[in-house]
Amino acid sequence: MEPKLAQVYGVSGKWHEIVAQQMNFPEHLAPHILEIWEANKRRALEQGFEADPRDFTLQFVDTNFPR
Repeated sequence: MEPKLAQVYGVSGKWHEIVAQQMNFPEHLAPHILEIWEANKRRALEQGFEADPRDFTLQFVDTNFPR
């Protein structure tokens, strides 16, 4: 995915850096999302489940970037 993103947008960097740049995310957002993910993983484990990163991503985007 990273090479294609770099090609499409004419930039270089890690995929998450390219996405953040294209979405105009503030610098503090990535660490904040990671904190939320880690908290969700802990809660899931406490409840006997394994957190799914894909499900987390879909829910996070749907909640914070409604169409």
